[in-house]
Amino acid sequence: MGSGFTFKRFDVRQEGAAMKVGTDGVLLGAWCSVEPAMRRLLDVGTGTGLIALMLAQRTEACRSASCPESRRFSPEGTEEEPENSSAAVCSDFPRIDAVEIDPQAAEQAKRNVAASPWPERITVLCDSVQHLASAALSSSGSDAVTLAYDLIVSNPPYFTETLLCPDASRTTARHTTQLTYEELLDAAERLLAPAGRLAVVLPADRADRFIAMARVRCLHLARRTDVRSKPDAVPKRALLEFRNMDGCPSWTTTPVMARTPERSSLVISDADGYTQEYRVLTRDFYLNF
Repeated sequence: MGSGFTFKRFDVRQEGAAMKVGTDGVLLGAWCSVEPAMRRLLDVGTGTGLIALMLAQRTEACRSASCPESRRFSPEGTEEEPENSSAAVCSDFPRIDAVEIDPQAAEQAKRNVAASPWPERITVLCDSVQHLASAALSSSGSDAVTLAYDLIVSNPPYFTETLLCPDASRTTARHTTQLTYEELLDAAERLLAPAGRLAVVLPADRADRFIAMARVRCLHLARRTDVRSKPDAVPKRALLEFRNMDGCPSWTTTPVMARTPERSSLVISDADGYTQEYRVLTRDFYLNF
């Protein structure tokens, strides 16, 4: 994808990021649940800032639907004036924090956010989610409320058993040396609001283990979509969304019964090209869809 990628509402430059824009991030950003009541969101390992930008676009549309005074956008992406220009504009759109441990990637994400339509709504933090969670654990009162997220999204590193890349920044982005699954789940347990959600994209063969680890932290699977590149291929990725369960003590090691999760599958392409289901999922972002 070269030095950049153009979506319908924003551009992503990526020369400063070890991991470039890819299908996994686009899938997760388009698939995760976004609801009008969500007020604060967190993108863990933001890289180029792609998923944070997708969340900004989606929460704008979601919030605008419940706020008629908000500015609207035409299907072509051009801004339209509100019906009553004297009405108070709905300014309480959700805020998004984007955490990135690699300084070069974090700077790239900041530049992408600054050039987007939502620079005031996205904060890029050059930090680890472990440190963020530690700060939440030690905080109290209003500070603790500030660090409660309604949605945490992550496209985490997933190479745990392969040889490490000699490029340190790519190793951080691709391997679980800086963020293990356990650390991600521990951070989510501390940072999620009651009934908050955690959404991740993982290799399909790691999904069941991750689900089991999440369950003992009272993060219960609500949705799962297995992703195939072609109709006859085995699933390569799993999109997983967990709900933080109210009333479940964080110290328990006994799984708590929860509702049966929604389960589906998604095929990206077939003999005719990209499938209709993939186009529908991503059409608000890809130019050609």
